[in-house]
Amino acid sequence: MLKIMQQDAVLLSLMNEMRAKGSWCGETHIQKSVYFLQELLEVPMNHEFILYKHGPY
Repeated sequence: MLKIMQQDAVLLSLMNEMRAKGSWCGETHIQKSVYFLQELLEVPMNHEFILYKHGPY
């Protein structure tokens, strides 16, 4: 349960920061950001992605 709460906290922080920087924070922005968190920064978010033409989904 704690791990899920930590993942939720990361997502909420990400969305708040995106909004603070003027982004409208759409679903695609969040998906791409979580993908990069997982793959490049090795943040354990436990989401599975499939790479498509316009980004990870």
